[in-house]
Amino acid sequence: MNKFRKSRYFQELFSHCRHYSASFRNDAVTGLKEILTDNPQLIDAHLSDIIEKCSELFSDKDGNVRQGVLKNVFKIVFPIVSEKQIAPFFPLLCAHLCCAMTHIDDNIKVESLTVLDLILDHYPSLIVSKSSQVLSNFIEQISRQKSEGSSRSLGTNPNSATSSMKWRVSVLSRLQVNHLT
Repeated sequence: MNKFRKSRYFQELFSHCRHYSASFRNDAVTGLKEILTDNPQLIDAHLSDIIEKCSELFSDKDGNVRQGVLKNVFKIVFPIVSEKQIAPFFPLLCAHLCCAMTHIDDNIKVESLTVLDLILDHYPSLIVSKSSQVLSNFIEQISRQKSEGSSRSLGTNPNSATSSMKWRVSVLSRLQVNHLT
């Protein structure tokens, strides 16, 4: 595939990342994996679009799309892209991470920690630069503010994956292991 055709194919895949159909979005993520695996040199030329379009999928309503973007795109991109290269796009990446961390859907919240782990593995100093934003979202995941300006309390909901003791330990262990404090 020549350079022009690859560029058009990228644009088509990026537009499918925003398609209303989960299967289109999932196919787009799979297509991105294939083209990036075969042509890692294309990452630099399309890094802006990769970060913009794929980080939106951190809070996709379909679990396969969320997992696919992590396993199939960012696990390929992050090891290749230096901290210096990703730095201009990091605020956007972090904003989408924070959206996922505070999402109403518990499954998206749970998977947001996988996103955070992946970012911490490759860009720890960048995440530290946004630690006040990330820490407040960590705290929000395990507790609720009673009313504006008041103290926080641990919420319990037997039907929620994010109010169990196991979940809280998982969140707090990331703070300890990754020294975000």
